[in-house]
Amino acid sequence: MDCTFKTPEGKFNLRVGAVITDGKRVLVSKDVSHSFYWVTGGRVKLGETTEEAVLREIREELGVEAEVDRLYSIAEKFFTVDGVFYHELEYLYLIKPFDIAKIDYGAVHCDSPDISLVWLDTDTEPDMPVYPEHLFEAVRNPSGAVRIMVQKSPCLLYTSPSPRDRQKS
Repeated sequence: MDCTFKTPEGKFNLRVGAVITDGKRVLVSKDVSHSFYWVTGGRVKLGETTEEAVLREIREELGVEAEVDRLYSIAEKFFTVDGVFYHELEYLYLIKPFDIAKIDYGAVHCDSPDISLVWLDTDTEPDMPVYPEHLFEAVRNPSGAVRIMVQKSPCLLYTSPSPRDRQKS
């Protein structure tokens, strides 16, 4: 069971994200129904540590085994999607380098056939917003201290909910 719950005021999520990089590029996902990129990751399951969750998400979405380098940040996020207010805690992990040739680019379709993986150059401004907002900073400056932050965004730019979001709502 995912660590998420609804209230009359909105929805709470406990989420993990993975910073997977080949040096200057970072791996992200995109969906035809979204107007932004996001990192590999997802909701933590009840009884699962955040580190276990990020490694499970990498296996499910990329079809590879990986190792955590370290926790990069914990972000408390507030945003609205399609009129629903979200309060989310996200643990963002730096992942140790691995053979990126082993990534199964079809595995990401476990969430939706409309999702694809994209490598973004962190020296180039992306064509859409990237979440978490500090992702490129994590690639460029992976400092030793864990960053704790609060992010308030008015809304994320969805064109429509993804099939996965519709199933989990």
